Amino acid sequence: AQTVYSGATYYNLIISESSTATATGNITVGGNLEAGGTSLTIPSTYTLSVTGTTNVNSSVTFSGTGTKTFTGNVIINPSGIWTESGVAIYNFAGNLQDDGVLTANTGLHNFTGTTKAFSGISTISIPNVVITGTYTNNGDLSVGTSLSGSGTLTQAAPAVLTVGGLTTLGNLTATTSGNTVIYSGVAQSIQSVNYYNLFLSGSGAKTLNSGTTTIGGTLKLSGTASSTLIGALAVTGNVDMESGSTLNGSTYTLSVGGNWTNNGGSFTSSGTVSFNDTFMSFEYMDGSTPTTFYNLTINHTYPAYGVTLSGTNAIVNGTLTLTSGKLVLGNHNLTLASSAASISGTFSTSAMIVPEGTGTVTKIFPASGSASTYTFPVGNTYGTPFYSPVTITATNPANFNGLTLNLNLKANSIDPNLCQSLSNYLTRYWVITSSGPVPTYSIALTFDPLNDVAGDITKIRNARYSSPNWTYTGTVGASTVNFTGLTSEFGNFTGADSYGTEAIAMPNPICPGASSIISTTDRKSTRLN
Repeated sequence: AQTVYSGATYYNLIISESSTATATGNITVGGNLEAGGTSLTIPSTYTLSVTGTTNVNSSVTFSGTGTKTFTGNVIINPSGIWTESGVAIYNFAGNLQDDGVLTANTGLHNFTGTTKAFSGISTISIPNVVITGTYTNNGDLSVGTSLSGSGTLTQAAPAVLTVGGLTTLGNLTATTSGNTVIYSGVAQSIQSVNYYNLFLSGSGAKTLNSGTTTIGGTLKLSGTASSTLIGALAVTGNVDMESGSTLNGSTYTLSVGGNWTNNGGSFTSSGTVSFNDTFMSFEYMDGSTPTTFYNLTINHTYPAYGVTLSGTNAIVNGTLTLTSGKLVLGNHNLTLASSAASISGTFSTSAMIVPEGTGTVTKIFPASGSASTYTFPVGNTYGTPFYSPVTITATNPANFNGLTLNLNLKANSIDPNLCQSLSNYLTRYWVITSSGPVPTYSIALTFDPLNDVAGDITKIRNARYSSPNWTYTGTVGASTVNFTGLTSEFGNFTGADSYGTEAIAMPNPICPGASSIISTTDRKSTRLN
């Protein structure tokens, strides 16, 4: 064991290998401090001042309450262990690099340097940080209690800043691509700046402020954290909500340029969520929990793309607006609630709903006050994309009251209930199911005359299948299947040759080349065409 004597001013102080050193008073080092021995201990109220570089290669313990001042850089090497077991004030004017282990106390840690940095492969975890200089975080900085001061902290890529308590720092720059700021405490006020990745974890309300209008990467909520928008917020990347978290959009617009993932979170809003990706790719709604939107807008820069329900259902209580891009359902459902208005937009292959998988677009009509006409702006992307809307008109608006309709579209396919050996038919069919009172209605369903017609279109009749019967009437229009005055259930709608000229209702038609048994109680005549 060795003694580092007090009262002396050292130029360079080197604690050599296998040495155990303890200070007996205040220590001043005018040059560099090299802690390479077994350990160095600064106890009691003794102060330490180092003008040059401090290199820690072994165990350094600050067990006292005296002020420690490091004018030069501090480097904790991989073998270094920096332990602050006594509460004291620490002053840093240089870089702080942690590649080893740093255990800080709750005293103030003042950073006063100009153009300095936090770095290292280990997390720098300090409860109380005061920055009055200009620092860049190049690593992982965790501030457990308070981040304050009049200085500037700039987040580099891919730096992580975790704040567990109060943040009153004068200047925080957190927009560099790839950096992340995490608010992990209880009931925190979010620094009023823009961010790249903003993660809200821990618990309690995370209060957004007016200066936060843009998040260049991901907004993520986890734990039991909750946050409410106080103005429009643009998230260029993803929005992620984990189990127990809450996001309230209030009356404002939340713009999303990436994916939306809800794994047990709660989203409430009386405003708008607008998906507005600017890349040539789809955005995805995913997660274990369906999200209920008030207003939902699809406004993709490239209309060949849009939003896909890849892992969950979606519900719209207000207005669905299709400005640019597709809403692809896949194997999931889109529900337009009874409070939802008619779908808004100028519809085409560049702005439509695509219910081609097993998913359906569902419209729930209110118990009273329904409109007399409703259009499903649907189409396909499989094969040749085509806008194939369905318009249903009730003879009386009240006929829609209390009705729920579910619609699915199959393009490039013949209805499986038809004879597969037909000569004249459409390779498109719509499946519409319902619950509630069925109105007296007319229906028009648009098909692609260039790609959906097999055979002679003049021989293709309007066809509806409601198990076990097919109903045929008239011939299809130039691009529409039409029925009027229907009073029973909905069903599958398409176009097909019925092997006859009359409007008929019968079980699956007799297919050419197939044998069938026909029974009749009419002894006068039985005629087959």
